[in-house]
Amino acid sequence: MKSALLMGFLGLLLMLSSGKLLADPAFSAVYKMPADIEWADSLCPWKSATETGYLRLVRTLDDDRHRLLVQWIRKSMNEQPDEAVSTRVIDELDQLYRVRLQPPQAQLHPDHCELNMVAEDVDSERRYQLQLRLKGPGEYRLMVIEKLPGDL
Repeated sequence: MKSALLMGFLGLLLMLSSGKLLADPAFSAVYKMPADIEWADSLCPWKSATETGYLRLVRTLDDDRHRLLVQWIRKSMNEQPDEAVSTRVIDELDQLYRVRLQPPQAQLHPDHCELNMVAEDVDSERRYQLQLRLKGPGEYRLMVIEKLPGDL
């Protein structure tokens, strides 16, 4: 049993050192997503004149706070795997707010997808209502509304 594990490990090392494993496109996509993913879901569909796809929202947990990434996934034809056209970190949450997020409520509009979430500040427990509007690949707008203590 140990020798089989050792042989498998040595084979992996040889593949890595030869560049074969790193050249595999399926393997190269693995490192692009953060390792601390807590939750992910496919939400609203999107459509352009030539392509169709869907949005994937990824929530990560880092240092007791959540971060959000949005991916615009293009549906592939001819039995090829779907492809991420664009991946964006929601910078405002990453730079300005240290919050924990509840899962979003998605609402599809003719020209955008709207995600509504409740967030709570990690340090002060202040609550926010977040509205994330997602348009074409890479386009988003985040609106943050601070809730008063009596608000639900």
